[in-house]
Amino acid sequence: MIPSRKAAATATFIKDKRINIRLSSPDLMDIQARAMEEGIPYQTFIASVLHKFAAGRLYEKPSRIARKTTSEN
Repeated sequence: MIPSRKAAATATFIKDKRINIRLSSPDLMDIQARAMEEGIPYQTFIASVLHKFAAGRLYEKPSRIARKTTSEN
């Protein structure tokens, strides 16, 4: 069973540590847009993504927004 967005946000609600990270402006803008799609604050979105990754439950879903950054693979 895949947890709902609300369950994921609840799972990341109890926070007892703080971290600081540096992101590129385009990455932050993309993260903020994804959070807006989900209807949650971007910091909650980041915590939810990290929680899912740490728990081995991160599933990639293509975004409905156009990627603002360009990179060559």
